[in-house]
Amino acid sequence: MTTLGPSFGSILAVELFGLVLYAMYTALAPAIMSEQFPTSVRAVGIGTPYNLVVALLGGTTPYLLTWLQSKGMERWFFYYVLAGAVITLITFIRMPETKGQTLK
Repeated sequence: MTTLGPSFGSILAVELFGLVLYAMYTALAPAIMSEQFPTSVRAVGIGTPYNLVVALLGGTTPYLLTWLQSKGMERWFFYYVLAGAVITLITFIRMPETKGQTLK
């Protein structure tokens, strides 16, 4: 096992763990997203909300973290990320099951 500290091994372990999580998401996300919309509106149904969220959250998150750090409230960033995770979990739980259904 790796030790805590800024050693090459510990940094590599964290990077590999992050890559495993990323691979798990990117392997399933396109299939899950495409199952939520009929083919006639699939591109707009996936592309519009995805890109809006990336622009709003991905574009502003670094500024939010910088602002929170300047105010000495960087702990609140954890709650920001936690709120996003909770919203994602609720969305995932509420998504309809499409197993065995014909996709239109």
